[in-house]
Amino acid sequence: MDDTAYGTTNRPWDILISGSGPSGLAAGIAAARRGMTVCICEKAAHPGPMPRGETVHDHPIFTELLGEGFMESISLHATEKRRYNSPCSLKQLDFVRSTPSIVFRWEEFICRLYENALGADVTFRFGCKVVSGLIGEDGVCRGVELSPGGRIYARTVLACDGHGSSLGRQSGVCYGHINLPTVKRLASGFNGDYPGFEFFFITQGMLDYAPRFPPAVIFVFPRESGHCETGMTVFTRVAESLCKKCDIPSREETLRVWKRLVLDYPRFSELMKGTKIELEYYTELPNAKLHEPPMAIPGLALIGDSAGFIEASGGSGISSSLQEAAICAEFLSQADAPAWDEPLVQRFNKHMTDSGIYRHIRKVYRLIGIFQQLFFGIVRTAKGVNRNWWLLKLLMPLQ
Repeated sequence: MDDTAYGTTNRPWDILISGSGPSGLAAGIAAARRGMTVCICEKAAHPGPMPRGETVHDHPIFTELLGEGFMESISLHATEKRRYNSPCSLKQLDFVRSTPSIVFRWEEFICRLYENALGADVTFRFGCKVVSGLIGEDGVCRGVELSPGGRIYARTVLACDGHGSSLGRQSGVCYGHINLPTVKRLASGFNGDYPGFEFFFITQGMLDYAPRFPPAVIFVFPRESGHCETGMTVFTRVAESLCKKCDIPSREETLRVWKRLVLDYPRFSELMKGTKIELEYYTELPNAKLHEPPMAIPGLALIGDSAGFIEASGGSGISSSLQEAAICAEFLSQADAPAWDEPLVQRFNKHMTDSGIYRHIRKVYRLIGIFQQLFFGIVRTAKGVNRNWWLLKLLMPLQ
């Protein structure tokens, strides 16, 4: 394809995608395979730039986008097992899910998506940062503005650029309300005694060295050959309801508390003894709240992390965002060069929100919200959570 002929007012792309992470690549593949012209803009020099440890639940979307047996070929570890540790690890609850979580090799996953996107005739523009949508006088988005300059025109723009999307902010997303402070670490030398995923609950006020630190959860995910992914997510949404008792921590405070937990938190610190840090970083996970609707500005849709479209129970949005991207592409291919008026926007939003995966994500958010408010907002204290630990057993099957 001669991509220089596209992106002008006279010949816009059918779809312009901001971001080449999993959701952007999936949307590009799904749309291009349906005959649409697609351009993906990525501010970095290559797709999926951040190395990560991730987990997914298997779904036919992986075979559709990646090919038969590919996820199995890059799998490092799979487990249905979960272990939940009460405050100070005084009590435990083991739970077995109906389907396994799969830990996989991130780089190979992204490379395969990229290869398949190229094979579907998707055009890429790397080192190309999208800063805003081009909104006409009629309120319709008709392309994007780039930094340090330039414009690209498209019939539809998809924001697939994550939890700090400029297009998301333009669409009214308040990322301070949907993002949760998170520390992630990939470590080697791990020699845990439990093959499943393990979680440790931190309640407000239980840390004497950080008495106003909000509720949080530590996670440990075993990987291959003595490796693990571990980290901590801070529930700042709960902290807002406990404003007189705790503070919203800064990045520095979150990292300080994390390092102390690694050293002396019961059981967790024992698991971390002798491990070596391979990668560690502070980030934010958009799993506090789902932003709706997916299209607020006509012609500009939010996909995946940019709208908090994530499995709130586990903090992974890969499978859900891939499914959402394919559902979006399906609608756009049937719309046939859409002119984004209000009836079409309503049809698009209904198509998206009526899908099975969208209903599932909404349901999980509701359940997790109830769980967090009950344990961290009402029961609240370490003593109270330990005394009412039996409630967790009742809530687990609802996930």
